[in-house]
Amino acid sequence: MISRLSEWLFPSRTLRLELGREPSDVIANLRSRTRAFGLRSFFYTGLVGRVDERRVRVRYKMPLQRTGYEEVFDGHFETIADRTYLIGRLRHRLLDRVIFFVWAGFIAVIWVTSLVMIFRIPATGVNAPLFVLFPPALIAAGIGILRFHQWRAKGITARLISELRDAAATPHVAGDSASGFRAIP
Repeated sequence: MISRLSEWLFPSRTLRLELGREPSDVIANLRSRTRAFGLRSFFYTGLVGRVDERRVRVRYKMPLQRTGYEEVFDGHFETIADRTYLIGRLRHRLLDRVIFFVWAGFIAVIWVTSLVMIFRIPATGVNAPLFVLFPPALIAAGIGILRFHQWRAKGITARLISELRDAAATPHVAGDSASGFRAIP
């Protein structure tokens, strides 16, 4: 049940890009476009993450802007019938999912506790409708805020997919770097 709820709240999808070139060339191209996550990538616009022969884990980053619910591409290279593909999933970070479920779980515990208090001790003078209706309304508001941020992040996800497709299709030029400068021969 939790996995179905998680998939409903944080939908993920499979991305499969066919590579028209050798995987080593695509890896070099992705590496040249990707910065390692850290302070150096704070004001960077573009792909941030890790790329190696076994795994590609990147996200698109814009300086001083984070919705909190951008998708991350987590994939690998695979050869099927003499064609090489970059196959992976676009999904939300685990930390984002955990934080949301802890928050919603905390509100649910408060809601159940307040319901128990209302029905066990009816003479407390507690405003029962407030305690019965407020926690579900708060969870619904949280889901609405989550959907709003996911909607805002659609443009960032589209840029991530565009960068991955571009890296898979564009030949790598030796000396390219993530900053756009080329080494002078």
